[in-house]
Amino acid sequence: MRMVHRIAALVLLFKLALMPANAAETLTGSWSIQPQSRPERVDFLVRIEDNDRHSTDETSTDFDLAELGLNDASLRTDGSKITIALARDGGSIAGSGIVTHGTASGSFVFTPSAAYRTAMRERGYPGLSARDQLRATMENISLAFVDEIASAGYRQLPFDELLAFRGLRIDGAYIAAARATFPSSTLDANLLVQLAALRVTQAFVTEFRAEGFAVERPADAVQLRAMNIDRGFVHDLAAAGFAHLSLGELIQLRALGIDGTYIKRVESHGIARPTVDQLMRLRAMNIVRSAPVAVTS
Repeated sequence: MRMVHRIAALVLLFKLALMPANAAETLTGSWSIQPQSRPERVDFLVRIEDNDRHSTDETSTDFDLAELGLNDASLRTDGSKITIALARDGGSIAGSGIVTHGTASGSFVFTPSAAYRTAMRERGYPGLSARDQLRATMENISLAFVDEIASAGYRQLPFDELLAFRGLRIDGAYIAAARATFPSSTLDANLLVQLAALRVTQAFVTEFRAEGFAVERPADAVQLRAMNIDRGFVHDLAAAGFAHLSLGELIQLRALGIDGTYIKRVESHGIARPTVDQLMRLRAMNIVRSAPVAVTS
């Protein structure tokens, strides 16, 4: 009898050895859906409570309803029960919930893909956890996307940077356009993230170059975007008599809040045709204020 039990135990161990390494690593949590302005688009959020660490992991992104197995009528009936289903390279999400006033929420089970985990290990991403694969599923970090980024010269990026690339829509086409825009610059992953996060496009840079500004470095374009400098600001200064500024002067004027209105205020104080240096000194020393000071009685 003891031999029978031993054989049974060995058979069980053999079966377990053949199972994928993360076959039992399913995750459970809650989900919610919030509609967007477009009826077919929603914000889909999944939440996992970690009782051991007393923390909550949340991941949210926007989806077409059809990707979740729903349609535009799914959220119309208050109190109705719905099911969601999402299957991507990283794994699959299955859940159920209830509609409440045009939104919906419920619980889900995430089953990570063992094939994805193996394929990612082969691409230089060993030891992805089930939570990593849930994030990959939500953000659609497909194997094709990983290969596309690698082919563009960004092989084995840290996993969080892969997520950032996907979230900011940095793909092969974006990388090619960025390199064409800044052919003399080396674009590392961090710089690409900055460019994409600030929506620096080839068209944006071309517009400034057409205005006569030498936007040759990615850092220049990033600074223009970060300081919300657009063609309207350029034309405003030109109308005030400052049509041939350097890029550095343009940025300095913006940083000090000097625009056409401020220049007119300076001129109203009897300073005709102020230079850029004079404007900056006046503004920095607050000799001429950018707006009238309110007088209280």
